[in-house]
Amino acid sequence: NIQWLVTKDGGAVGGFMEKAKACEYCGARLLVLRRPRENGETVESILKGVEIAMKITLVGMGGGTVDSVTTQGAEALHEATLIIGAKRLLGNLPDFCTQNRIAMYKIGEILSVLEKKEQNITLVYSGDTGFYSGASALCRVLDERHIGYTVIPGVSSVQLLSAAIHEPWQNWNLVSAHGCACDPVAACSMGKP
Repeated sequence: NIQWLVTKDGGAVGGFMEKAKACEYCGARLLVLRRPRENGETVESILKGVEIAMKITLVGMGGGTVDSVTTQGAEALHEATLIIGAKRLLGNLPDFCTQNRIAMYKIGEILSVLEKKEQNITLVYSGDTGFYSGASALCRVLDERHIGYTVIPGVSSVQLLSAAIHEPWQNWNLVSAHGCACDPVAACSMGKP
């Protein structure tokens, strides 16, 4: 005769009730091993903590009108649930864009809006998103914070100027005096980019 039956609590699948009845029938003592009580999270609490992926897109508007936006940029604007940018740019957006718009361009203000985790945010920039643009400063901050984003350049201001004056720009010496200490005439005459 067995005196003890040591088993884990395997529930119905593990035949626990049958083992318990057998012990009762034989007069054996049942020692049940159970997992320690877990202090983990419930499925509900985990799901509450799951964030919907936020999509951030920076769209270039070149000369500041929708005519300078690429097809890919127009798609991003169409899908956006919130559009952020300078007031004059927001005013030039097509009717198909959301009316949920915030006029701002300072990085600190933009970050405070991003913290609200809006689902699909598009930021609009005039000029070229890769040439002395507010987009580059925001990209650096987003990179530092490991926040994903996509940049969709538009038709750049340089391209628009080149087309307007019928001159190719591959030999131009490009400089910017926007937001930095620069003497464009001196920079160009010294051959600095």
